[in-house]
Amino acid sequence: MMGNEIEEACERARNRLELRAGDDADEIATRIADGIADLLTLARESGPGASEAVMQGAAHFAAAYMEPMEPEEVADWIEDEFFQWTGSRQFPEYIAERAIVLAGHAGEVDVPAWGI
Repeated sequence: MMGNEIEEACERARNRLELRAGDDADEIATRIADGIADLLTLARESGPGASEAVMQGAAHFAAAYMEPMEPEEVADWIEDEFFQWTGSRQFPEYIAERAIVLAGHAGEVDVPAWGI
């Protein structure tokens, strides 16, 4: 994505979310999460798979923002934008933990640990 493609992507997302006046940040976050879940289900059932869709989507998102940056800005932006998701664990661990809770299996299923 280049230039105004970021704005166009945001507008397409807003249109899909059917935002209404007065929607608060929690309502918007829930709609975004539901949309992501639907897209990942579609990817899992009929396409490249959820992990590939996440990687490709995140790469396209990052490229759109990085394209106008100077090279020295890119490393800081990547660290700020993506590595906050990992902390002391890998990103899939955070997703697995949240999924176990949402599925009602908290305390019954351990989160797999990667890289140990």
